[in-house]
Amino acid sequence: MSKQEREQRFVERHEDEIAPLMDNPSNFLAELGGKPSQKWLDQVIERFETRAFLYENPQARPDAKGVIIDASEPLAWNIDRSLLGELLHDERCARVLFLTDNVAAKAFEQSPLASQFDRLHDHQKPLLGEIMEATAKEKFHVALALVEPQNSPNLPLLFGAKSVFGVEKLYFVIGGWVGVGAMKGLFDSDRARNFDALDGILCNDELAALIIAAQLPYYKDKLRITGTPIIDGLDLAHAKEHRQQGREKLGIDENTLTCLYAAGISAEDVRSGFSIDPRLNEKIFEQMLEALSKQEGPRDMALLVRPHPRDPNAQEYLDIAKHDWGALRVIPATAKEITMQEAGYASDVIASVASTENFLQRLRGGKAVFLGFTGLSDTILHDLYPPESMQAIINTPNLQLVSSPEELGQYLQTLHPGLDAPQIPQTNTDTSAKRILDISLA
Repeated sequence: MSKQEREQRFVERHEDEIAPLMDNPSNFLAELGGKPSQKWLDQVIERFETRAFLYENPQARPDAKGVIIDASEPLAWNIDRSLLGELLHDERCARVLFLTDNVAAKAFEQSPLASQFDRLHDHQKPLLGEIMEATAKEKFHVALALVEPQNSPNLPLLFGAKSVFGVEKLYFVIGGWVGVGAMKGLFDSDRARNFDALDGILCNDELAALIIAAQLPYYKDKLRITGTPIIDGLDLAHAKEHRQQGREKLGIDENTLTCLYAAGISAEDVRSGFSIDPRLNEKIFEQMLEALSKQEGPRDMALLVRPHPRDPNAQEYLDIAKHDWGALRVIPATAKEITMQEAGYASDVIASVASTENFLQRLRGGKAVFLGFTGLSDTILHDLYPPESMQAIINTPNLQLVSSPEELGQYLQTLHPGLDAPQIPQTNTDTSAKRILDISLA
C-alpha cells in the first residue's frame, strides 16, 4: 500500500473528527470522496495532527517548575486558555509544554497566546519522540490532563506523564459536570490499570465532586474542589447586558419564552462505546420540534438550535430548522450568529442530553433540562450518571429531567420568560486558574 493510500484510509477513518476543522467541511467531504492528491492529504493531516508547543519563562525563579498540559475539545481549551494565561506570568513556572489538536489547536493558534510559544516540529521525527527529547532535555515536574474525547493528547499524559516524561505530579482536571463523561469506559477498562498514579482530581464544585465520586469511587479521596475557568468566564455581573445583546442579535423580544437546544455529537458518542442511535441528537431535535410545534396556547416561544462546533453533521440541524414549524420560531444560534455567552443569557432554558451548558445555565439564573427520552437518550444518561449522581442533579434547583418531548413541552408551559439573579459561586478573590496552579505548583 502506497503512502497516499495509507493517508487516504486514515483520513476516511477519522473524517467525522477532521471535517469540523476544515474551513469548508462540505468541500472537504467532496474532495475526500473523489481522488484527493498527496498534497491535499498532507495538508489535511497537518491540520488534524497533534502538535506540541514549548514556552520558556524568562521571569522564572530558580526553583520554578515545568508544566505539561493538553487540550483537544472546546471545553478543555476554555480551561487551558486561562491556565496558560496565568502560567506565562507566574514566576513559579519555568516552562510549559502544551500538547493540542482538533478544535483546541485551531483556537490556540488563532489566539495571542500562540506568539509566546515555539512549535516542536521536525518532520524527520515522530511527535512522541520530540516530546521525549524535550522532557529529557529540561525537567517537567507537573502534568495536567483534561477530560477529552478519544484520540486526544491526554492519553500520553495519563499513561506516561510520570513513567515516560518524568514528571513528579499528575493531576486530572475535570472542568464540567459530566464527570469523566465518555472516558468512563476507559477508566473502567483493564487499560486503566496502566495509568500513572494520579495525585489529584480537580473539579468545579460539590455537585461535580459528587458526580465524579459516584463514577470513580476508587478515586474519591483524590478529589479537590477548585472551581473552573469556565465559571469565571460567565461574567455574571453583566448578565442583563449579555441577555439584551443576545436577544437583539436573534430578534427575540422579552415576552418570548426561549429554549436553546445544545446538540451533542452523535457519531462521537458511538465511537466512545455508547450503545445509542447514530443520529441520537438529530432525532431528539426533530422530536422536540414536532412536539413543541403542536402545542396550543397564547405563549410566544422560540427554539434556538446550536450544533456542537466539532460536529461534521451540523448542517443537518440547520436544514431541519428551515422547515415550516407553524407558530414555533426556530432560530439558528451558531457561532456565526452569536457567542455561547450571549446565547446562554438570551435563553430562558437550555435543553440537551448532557451538555456542560445545562449546568452553567443554572448559574446564569436560567433553567436547564436533561433530555432523557425513553428508548432514545435515556440509556446514555444512565451510562454517564450512576443513580445517586442523577438524583443529586435533579435535586439541584433549576435542573430538570424529562423522559419525552411531550413532557418537555409540558414543563416549558409552566415557565415564564426571564432569568433569576445569577448565582455567583466565587468564595474568594482568587480565580479558579490560580487555585488550580496553587495546588499543581506547590
